Formats: sequence, C-alpha cells, structure tokens
Amino acid sequence: MSEAHSKFLVPYCLSNLVSSKKVAFTLAEVLITLAIIGIVAAMTIPTLISNYQEKELVTRAKKAFAQVNNAVNLARAENGYGDNSVLFNPNNTNEESMRAFAKYFKVQEICPTGTGCGGPYEYKMTKPISTDGENYSGEKMHHYPRFITMDGILIRVQQFNSCERTDTFSKFENGVVVKDEEGNPVTYEAKQYNCANIMIDTNGKNKPNQVGRDIFALEVRRDTTVSNKTAWGGDLHSVVRTGKLYDTVDYTIGSAVED
Repeated sequence: MSEAHSKFLVPYCLSNLVSSKKVAFTLAEVLITLAIIGIVAAMTIPTLISNYQEKELVTRAKKAFAQVNNAVNLARAENGYGDNSVLFNPNNTNEESMRAFAKYFKVQEICPTGTGCGGPYEYKMTKPISTDGENYSGEKMHHYPRFITMDGILIRVQQFNSCERTDTFSKFENGVVVKDEEGNPVTYEAKQYNCANIMIDTNGKNKPNQVGRDIFALEVRRDTTVSNKTAWGGDLHSVVRTGKLYDTVDYTIGSAVED
C-alpha cells in the first residue's frame, strides 16, 4: 500500500466506528425530570414570593415614615420652635388634630367617622392577643379619625388630653389578658409622655393588615416622634433602619385561644 493511500486509512476506519444512533429521552426520564422541576419550583417559588412581598412592604413603610416625619418637621418649622404639642394640642379633639395634620399631606380623602377611607376594617397585632381570655383579638382602624394620602397611605390620629399623664392598662401573659378571681382583668398604671398617637397603614385596607407588617404606630412626644414597640405598635424605626419587617405571628381574629 502506498503512502498516499495509507494516510487516509485511519480517519476512514474511525468514522465507521462512530455510532450513528440518535440519543433520545424515554417517557419515564421526561416525567422524572418534570417531577424534579416541579418539586424545586414548589420549594423556591413561595420563598421568592414572600421575599418580594416583604421588600414591597418595607419600601412602603420607609415611604410612609418619610412622609410623616416630613409633615411633623414642617409643622415644627412653621411654629418656629420644636414643640409638637402645638400641632397635636391636648385641647383638640381627635378630629381637630387629624385635620390639622392632614394639611401637610397630599390627601385624597378625610374620614372623621367610621365610613370612608376603605371603610371599617380590623387589623391584627404583631402576635396573637386575647383581651377576653377566650378569643384572639384585633383592633378596629375606624375607631379614630383618619385620612388617606394620594399614594394610598392611611394615617389615623388619636389625640390625648395631656402630653404627660398616668394611664391604666390591662396585664397580659403570653398574649392573654390576666384576670382576677372574679374574672375581671388585672390592671396596672404607667406614666405616658406622648401627646398623640399616629397609626399608619402603609397600603390602606389592603392585606396583610397586621401591626409590624403594613401597620405601625408612632408616639408623638413634645420634642420628637418615637416608635411604639409593643404588640400594638410594631417598630417602624427598626424597619426603616434594618430594611426588615417586624417579627410577627400570623393568626385569625376571633379564633379560640389555644390551651
């Protein structure tokens, strides 16, 4: 065999050794692959949705906080000195203070009564709370005058008759009101230094309607505003600072207290 012919022999032989059979997945393999994809999706999609919802609520909380702080600062500047009791005057009614505060916002609706602004609705505390010892409780947003801004932030104002006072509260243990032998709630007194409370629902009537997620309370003191860090108030300053929502526990208003 000549050298000219032998140099083509190896490539020709190798090409005949290569299988021309086409590779294909069986039906079982396809089904197994789809099942794995479904399991991975079921595990990851809820987390992605939850993370997106939290990011959206945090963004709205920061926006609401900025608007409320800006309004308070504008009012202080107009008055020429840093005393919040001028705007949130202890001699005012709840409605008078609400209307005075609303002037510093772009408002789409003012609601001095229970109607309007999304209508009457309840919201949950940061964790299950029972005020009667039997059923889990919620609070009614329409108990005090409120207004809603052009971008859907609901702001409720509760005016107190003094910026320094002693209030009476019910005692709770593990979220359930403590009662005496006669079935009456056990109470205690505590000194308070806030002229008013501002309750903020960052997305109006839309869910989740829970303190620490879309609902927060700020205490208006003479010289500043501070977060109400109880189960009734959440901690808006912490959300703004950390970019994370308050630690909450989901529950159903009206459901029986667990033993």
